[in-house]
Amino acid sequence: MYTALVYSTYILGNVLLFAGALVALSYLWANRNENWLNVAYRLAVAALASLIAAGLLRAFQWNLVPFTTAIDSLCLFMTLSLTVLILQLAAFSNHRALLCFYLPSVSFIGILSLFAAYPALCEEPKALSGALLMVHVGLVFLAFALFFLAGLNSVAYAFQAYRLKNRKTTGLFQRLPSLEALDKNLFQLIRAGYPTFLVTL
Repeated sequence: MYTALVYSTYILGNVLLFAGALVALSYLWANRNENWLNVAYRLAVAALASLIAAGLLRAFQWNLVPFTTAIDSLCLFMTLSLTVLILQLAAFSNHRALLCFYLPSVSFIGILSLFAAYPALCEEPKALSGALLMVHVGLVFLAFALFFLAGLNSVAYAFQAYRLKNRKTTGLFQRLPSLEALDKNLFQLIRAGYPTFLVTL
């Protein structure tokens, strides 16, 4: 029973994430209506809820925190990445055009993970030795998620800088945050990522 629920909620999370990526890309290519970005954001929130549910169901199934298999690691990484980007965009709703960079990248990881989801989600994860190790693993993946989003933010910054240098100030350029705002986002992500990573050393 638990296995079917875990598998279905994990697939649902990735389907919602893929749908959010498609909506964000549709906004980028074909539509300037910002309601599309709001839809993409809500789909990302729903995907996050579904991935959290999959992780919790798997934890209840085996009575331990599932951190040790490859699929669990990917699920944790996507969950933390989505959590960070959702919190970031909730604080700065005018930056939601960044979903055009964030969601397709996270969705690509999710699609790759589906190839390993079965039978990996049916296997019992190994228990971690102690709460400190669980905290250590969680912080490592949080640092990776912060650096991953910082990298995507850098891509958006480079795109924006290139367009500005070549005086192409229409299209997505108008919808993305300013270079100053992107630089501030990048600094905040790195400022959170490095101390988190250093704690785990």
